[in-house]
Amino acid sequence: MSGYFLGPMPIETFLEKFAPAPAATTPELVPPEQVFSSMKGVTGETRERSETDSNAGVPTKEAGVTQNTTAPQAAGTADSSCSKGKEAPMYKSFISCIKASKLCSALRFVDTSSKGKEDRADEWNLRPDVSVYSTDAPGPPDRTSWQHMEMCIEMKDQGHEDPFADPPRRTPSNIATTATSSAEPDVDTTGTAIKEDVPAADPQTLANDSCAGTSMKDDVHEDPFADPERCIASTAAPSAPEPDAKTTGAAIETDASRADGQILANDSSAGTSETGQNATPSSSARFSAEALRRSEAHKRNSRSASPYTFERDTDSGTRTRVQISDYARLMWHYQHRTFFFQVLIMKDFARLLRYDRAGVIVSEAFRYQKTPYLAQFFRAFNALDASRRGKDTTVTLASKEEAESAKIVFANSNSDAADENSTIFKVLVNDDRCDKAFFVAKPAFRYPSAIGRGTRCYVAADLETGNCVFLKDSWRYDVDGIRQEGAIYKDLNAEGVSNIAQVLCHGDVPDQTTLTADFVNASWAGQTRSLSKHKHYRIVLDAVGRTLDKASSSRSIVKAIRDILVAHKEAYEKVDILHRDLSFYNIVLIGDGDDERGILIDWDLSRSLTSLDTEDARVRGRTGTWQFISHALLQNPTKKHTIQDDLESSFWILLWTFLHYIPSTLQTSQLHHIMDRVFDECSWSSAFCYYEGGEKKESVFTKGLTGATRCSLSFPHAPPLDQLIASLRTLFKRWVNYSSDLQSNAENALPHNRPYLGLGDWQNVAELNPTSPNIPKSDDVIKLFDDALASPGWPTTRDIVEDLIPQKPRHEPHSNSKLKRSSDFEGNSTAKIQRRSAVAEAGSSLRRQVLEE
Repeated sequence: MSGYFLGPMPIETFLEKFAPAPAATTPELVPPEQVFSSMKGVTGETRERSETDSNAGVPTKEAGVTQNTTAPQAAGTADSSCSKGKEAPMYKSFISCIKASKLCSALRFVDTSSKGKEDRADEWNLRPDVSVYSTDAPGPPDRTSWQHMEMCIEMKDQGHEDPFADPPRRTPSNIATTATSSAEPDVDTTGTAIKEDVPAADPQTLANDSCAGTSMKDDVHEDPFADPERCIASTAAPSAPEPDAKTTGAAIETDASRADGQILANDSSAGTSETGQNATPSSSARFSAEALRRSEAHKRNSRSASPYTFERDTDSGTRTRVQISDYARLMWHYQHRTFFFQVLIMKDFARLLRYDRAGVIVSEAFRYQKTPYLAQFFRAFNALDASRRGKDTTVTLASKEEAESAKIVFANSNSDAADENSTIFKVLVNDDRCDKAFFVAKPAFRYPSAIGRGTRCYVAADLETGNCVFLKDSWRYDVDGIRQEGAIYKDLNAEGVSNIAQVLCHGDVPDQTTLTADFVNASWAGQTRSLSKHKHYRIVLDAVGRTLDKASSSRSIVKAIRDILVAHKEAYEKVDILHRDLSFYNIVLIGDGDDERGILIDWDLSRSLTSLDTEDARVRGRTGTWQFISHALLQNPTKKHTIQDDLESSFWILLWTFLHYIPSTLQTSQLHHIMDRVFDECSWSSAFCYYEGGEKKESVFTKGLTGATRCSLSFPHAPPLDQLIASLRTLFKRWVNYSSDLQSNAENALPHNRPYLGLGDWQNVAELNPTSPNIPKSDDVIKLFDDALASPGWPTTRDIVEDLIPQKPRHEPHSNSKLKRSSDFEGNSTAKIQRRSAVAEAGSSLRRQVLEE
């Protein structure tokens, strides 16, 4: 999740925007600023900070005064008031303070930190320190229940575990070193004069903080953040530099938004106000085009300096971010939400966090034991209704009669979407005609991401027709150039494109949009990845399909892939649309016996040919699922996506599916070897700042699978499979060789003012002969499938088996490439491994590094 935390938002602004004071309040038994004052005895709250505390220099809010927390200490002196491993007393003291203040009559605060077996929270076995529930929530009062949790509170007994680093504020002492004229009295936002000079950060403390690419500055002109509400007015002090540029968010290429380099270069508009009003919902304005490109590609294990200076780049800070990100995934996973809050407490400091599908807004650090802010937040949250707490009010529990009717529909359709004990939910879909209710139970697919589209797919019951339908719920990008998936389907349906589903209804959920991107250009906002607005969206299709591994035979798998290639060809030729995400799980089977056929789904990332023709100046990322992306796109994400890339993807879908589900001459270890070397091949390019792969895929075409992997593959029981793989390989080998000949002269064809962006970039400028027989076309690929289907030798019985390639845990650190991961990695959680990794960013394998949504 690195790059998606936006902060530090001033705590007063955070409360004003997201948790305003209730209109009517009961008389306070305890003043807000004293609610948590008794916790000082537990946390050992003190003005001094340890020399080993890498939170030195963090500005905090204390009694309405902006102050720096760093104070000099004698060498070797440590803060012994609170030692590591002393968190447990904080939980009890915190809950006692809440109860004594009687601020939250509608909320229940529960210590859920117990690691006992009696509290098995979920398959990830994660529990926050304190869980907050509504008083009317069902379930045991002393257990972790992610289904009912309103928010979670994580506590740390060490300040250096703060995962964020607020920029140093301007103070009278450091301004005096740069200002030549007398400065005006320093005031904070409330007009209260700062009463003391704050000493500079201890050098040893700074040395111990391993924030890559960051440093503490003692001169005001070195402060990279413009913060007019808190900076001292001084005509002699240099002003903060204007933003380099900002993006329009007009183009999204994958599940991470990408910026248009040309727009960045041409747009030098200044940032916006503190509140974020009229802010462009796209990316931090502090990035130039090149800085943004490198930021978008930054990975923690790339050994390059992190551009996200707000995120503390230490192991302890990273571990805390992993932990709270895991909690966020579980909140999205188990609940229907539009947003939610977290509270993070580090000893005597606190931060408030607000998650939505675009990112996370993080407040500045503040002293919760001496200020009223945390108490004010809980009092306001207590008074908020369900929608303002982030609940999706368009999803409700079905009535008893509705649930019984829905289960009958599921049973009549032979669907396992629900059983007798399933909880049935009523989901409203807002069409341009009316709202219509559908009934769902467990998702057929649910992506547990903390940021992104958060796609969930259901087999849903339509009580009006008595049929089962397919319901897809996601947070689509609300930017120019990205259409509703239902609108794309309607164009395809209108032109009679074969082998696709029919749209029954679709639409955006009213008044459910993300807010994080609205604040990217606020004066307090640090650098982030490009953030875009999302809208909650639902689409209902008539086809409820099965995955390829549920096919009746290996021949049926081949026919299904052939069917979707026909759909792909007709969409390209009739509607000028390129799908760009052919993958195993975007092919589903419908019908039975001779009527069994494949349909192509997930058109939401498809693009018109016109937009693809004009994207050569765009700084973009790969679209698709890593295992099935073409070798050329894996070698360079700036390569323009072409129809040849999608056609090549069909080969990788075929081979991947056969290796997983059809018995062959290969042993399990050899199958793992092919997956690792060919499909999961991935390495970091320091020169171009992106993950790359595809070399082994290219070798499979030029040398054959045996030459590329030293594994000889054959399907003795189904000779047509061997024939099809060999013929497809020959077709794409001619393409690779033809491409290599063009590549040899490509660098000379590049304009002098256009940098060479790496392997694959030549295809953006090289002139291809469209009539060349070496360029694969849809008809060429479809014919090879037809020839194989017509060949004798297909097995007469079902030859599909359980997955032959069981998953192996791997321990490489995680990154945040926003490619969709192959669903073979969805089945089993690896969160326990994630939690053991000291440098993980919410992932445990190299495959996860490039396949997170």
